[in-house]
Amino acid sequence: MRYLVYILKRVVSLIPVLLGISFIVFFLIRLIPGDPAATLLGVHATPEAVKELRDQMGLEKPLLSQYLTFLGHLLQGNLGFSYVYNSSVLGLIGTSLPVTIWLLVSGTFFTLLIAVPLAVLAAARRNGVADNIIRAVPVVGLGLPAFLLGIVLILVFGLKLGWFPVGGTATAWASTCAASCCRASRSP
Repeated sequence: MRYLVYILKRVVSLIPVLLGISFIVFFLIRLIPGDPAATLLGVHATPEAVKELRDQMGLEKPLLSQYLTFLGHLLQGNLGFSYVYNSSVLGLIGTSLPVTIWLLVSGTFFTLLIAVPLAVLAAARRNGVADNIIRAVPVVGLGLPAFLLGIVLILVFGLKLGWFPVGGTATAWASTCAASCCRASRSP
């Protein structure tokens, strides 16, 4: 029961934090130069067409009114419409969510698969060479920029070794694994 009260307090304290973040992000986006309606319509748009689209999008309203409309839609589960993909944002998230969850689960699995044995080895040989190397690798890894490490891993495991695809999803990875296994079984 004590844990339930603690969890409820944490959830309730999360509400003002989320409101604050949404408020800051909403108003920071409004600081971006340019008019969204003019950008959508292109350089040859007439001022009348831009004004009509601004009215349609609600950009003529005061900022506070726009923010409250945004919050109202958010509470109803309406995340808006993507003019780039010509689709609802919720639909775009829904199509990307399975791949994102697969990436999260597989990343966690491989992290545990590597980290637990290394931690056991480091604990078994405390202050030894293996322990010092195992402790130094994460420090070096945290010091590298993520984009650089990502590019190096793509080059090594995707292009050089051919273990993983450099783009795509699990189906592409499965065909890459099958092809790698076939190549390995044919080599002398």
